[in-house]
Amino acid sequence: MLVPTAYTIALLLSTMEEAPRGGGMIGDGWDGPGQHPATVYFHIENAKPTLGVRQREQLLDVLEDWSEVAQIDFVELAVPNQPRCIDLLWAEGDHCALEPSECGIPACTFAGQYEEGVVHAAYPPGVETICGGMSTESRAGNIHFNLANDTIKTDPSHAGYQYKLIVAKMIGHALGLQSNPSDFRWNVMGPIEWNEPYVAISKTDALQLQQGYAAGAGSLTTLESSGVWVNSNWSGDELGTPGLPVNTLAEGFDGVPPFSDGVTIHLQGGLYPESITIDRACVVTSEFGTAYIGQ
Repeated sequence: MLVPTAYTIALLLSTMEEAPRGGGMIGDGWDGPGQHPATVYFHIENAKPTLGVRQREQLLDVLEDWSEVAQIDFVELAVPNQPRCIDLLWAEGDHCALEPSECGIPACTFAGQYEEGVVHAAYPPGVETICGGMSTESRAGNIHFNLANDTIKTDPSHAGYQYKLIVAKMIGHALGLQSNPSDFRWNVMGPIEWNEPYVAISKTDALQLQQGYAAGAGSLTTLESSGVWVNSNWSGDELGTPGLPVNTLAEGFDGVPPFSDGVTIHLQGGLYPESITIDRACVVTSEFGTAYIGQ
């Protein structure tokens, strides 16, 4: 494989990376005008099998790092397409069927002149996205990786673009940070180079994020700690949480993230007349009575 030129790196790392605008926040972020604490949800829709468990581990690492420089509480959800939620998706070609608001925007595809693109992300609501079009719910904050591009690596010993650094920068975009034109190599929001490793959120990254959010520390809550909650009698909004459970077994198991470790599915006592195939590691427990499955 030829090492990409500076031009192809710029093309690959964003399907429409705009000219540098000085870095820092654009728009109001997820907390509205001013600098306030914020709760930001995230959902992992799928994963690239060849990258293995490291892609989840590295994503959670960088979310925790971002939460340590601003009062942002990241909370993992079991369902996609929710307000204030960053959905992470691997897709290929023209994938607007999965993100209808991207339909008709060539730069938001991984097709044609953009077929070798690596990733694109949307800013929080009310800001023109990196690949084009206004960032509105539920597209706002979403991150799409090109499933057909094999230059993304989770193993630092393998040549390519390091996933951990890329996802750290894309989370920055999803929070409202622009690319920083600084040539200081260790700024996460700066230019990304071939084989460049992730080190940490730099002081510059932190200060720029604090332009839009309260300084201090937030938190990270994953589904390993909160679980996925299911109640067959529930008829309201569904988030998979204790207060807003999903109502089918299929939704419960679909909510278990790829490569997660020990997520518990909490079944409210009752009847679940479904046939289900369990294809990922999880723990199933009954809450508040006996749960009858397949009857």
